[in-house]
Amino acid sequence: MNEDHPDDCVTMVRGLGGVDASSATMTDLDELGADFEVVTGEGTSVVRLPWSRRLTERAEVRTEVVAMHERACRELGIQRPT
Repeated sequence: MNEDHPDDCVTMVRGLGGVDASSATMTDLDELGADFEVVTGEGTSVVRLPWSRRLTERAEVRTEVVAMHERACRELGIQRPT
């Protein structure tokens, strides 16, 4: 996630966390959500973004991250290519 999609992490933190981050790195996840270390003009902090539901299988993480990114884009008014 971090190496392949760094801009997507920023989009999720901005759109779903309401944090104006210049960078975001996923640092942890569990069945309830994902933690991101974010850098803003005020410094570094951790932002927790909850999943839409409790995850029970590892394979669900990818699906949930994609859905989270899509929600963040809608919140920010970002058009995604079709």
